[in-house]
Amino acid sequence: MLQGRVDLFEAGAMPPDTTTLPLADLEQGFIDGRFAMMTGGSGSITNLKANDVEFTVLPPPIGDAGETITVGGMGTYAVPEKDDPARMAAAHELGRYLTSAEVAEDVPGWYLAPGTRASIKVSETTPEMAPFEEMLPHVRFMPLVEDWAQIDSFIHPEIQLAVSGQKSAQEALDAIGEQVTPLLGE
Repeated sequence: MLQGRVDLFEAGAMPPDTTTLPLADLEQGFIDGRFAMMTGGSGSITNLKANDVEFTVLPPPIGDAGETITVGGMGTYAVPEKDDPARMAAAHELGRYLTSAEVAEDVPGWYLAPGTRASIKVSETTPEMAPFEEMLPHVRFMPLVEDWAQIDSFIHPEIQLAVSGQKSAQEALDAIGEQVTPLLGE
């Protein structure tokens, strides 16, 4: 998969600043027409709709694995509006707690909480979400390790080095492995 990105970059099929472009700038480039496509998650739908952008959501291509694979691992907490102010306040407080550092102190293995992807049916109210729901059975979640933020910080710079041609895809993957393996422990 990484080699495919490297090949696209080398073929001039990706913008020259692909390796350094922040995600928000990528989305804005799609909105203002500088980019014909982007890779992104369902979180972009609200912004695209607000900017009257016509778009189609497609699943990731099938690679050497012979099956569609996509990565997920981000959660969203939403509190629907209710008539009961006390319930609303309690729901907001729970959301604050679940996204705080405090939960890591209080709940050993907090990052192992199961996903709720089987229950997600947001396309009933937001039809643009249907393609994302169709991809859910193919999602491979990021490893459930407490140090994921640190691990993730090793991955992206190496990918950028490979895509920009400063390292081969294999060299980048090897460097990621050298940095990440000690953090995985067992």
